[in-house]
Amino acid sequence: MSAFDKFRSSLNYSNGGELKLKFPAHIHYTSPKVTTSSSSEVTLYFDTMGYGKVSIGENADLDTDTYHLDFTPHYQSYSYQNTDGQNKLVIEGNSPKMNGEYKVTITEK
Repeated sequence: MSAFDKFRSSLNYSNGGELKLKFPAHIHYTSPKVTTSSSSEVTLYFDTMGYGKVSIGENADLDTDTYHLDFTPHYQSYSYQNTDGQNKLVIEGNSPKMNGEYKVTITEK
């Protein structure tokens, strides 16, 4: 089972038969450029073309000018962690926009 699937199955939310799931989450974002924590809506996609896509909603702390907010397993690596009873999806990548390696940790709120 992939990290995406493990995280998805750990959530206390249902997709109601849709091919995506939206839920409130805590986001922790680290890179050489910035480090921030915020709450936002996260969408996980299960459709055939976009399976594994993760989108973080923009807010006052997280915007697309400064951060990557859309991720796919084709361009980033995903891992699943369960620490202190919290299920986490960890997304890692490398980008000039973020001045190198970045890490995004998503925890259900």
